[in-house]
Amino acid sequence: MEINLYRPQDHLAVDSYGPEGFRVSGQDYGSPIMLRAEACQPWEPSAGFSLECFLNAAEFLAGCDVVLLGSGAKSAFLPPSLRAALKERGLVVEVMDTGAACRTYNVLLGDGRKVGALLVPPA
Repeated sequence: MEINLYRPQDHLAVDSYGPEGFRVSGQDYGSPIMLRAEACQPWEPSAGFSLECFLNAAEFLAGCDVVLLGSGAKSAFLPPSLRAALKERGLVVEVMDTGAACRTYNVLLGDGRKVGALLVPPA
């Protein structure tokens, strides 16, 4: 699906997403990604979204006020214990389906918020 919203020219935004991956500011990614205004790179989440997969992304997402987790075609559930462990490490994670996460990321980016995203292609 293609997304068209205002964004600052020097910030990376999601142009489109689908089962085959993502287009971020004109660059194609065929796997899950980590994204923030200044950078995008592949991300390797473990099945079930373990603490380890978030900790591997923590340095990349440092400084983000909120992290959006696009969990695929459907929203996933993060257990309260995992949410608490992430919050202790400075990661406030909001989970939603990938389409909603892409759109929300672009809106927050356009509003000047410090937002990051962990995105899994919808299957």
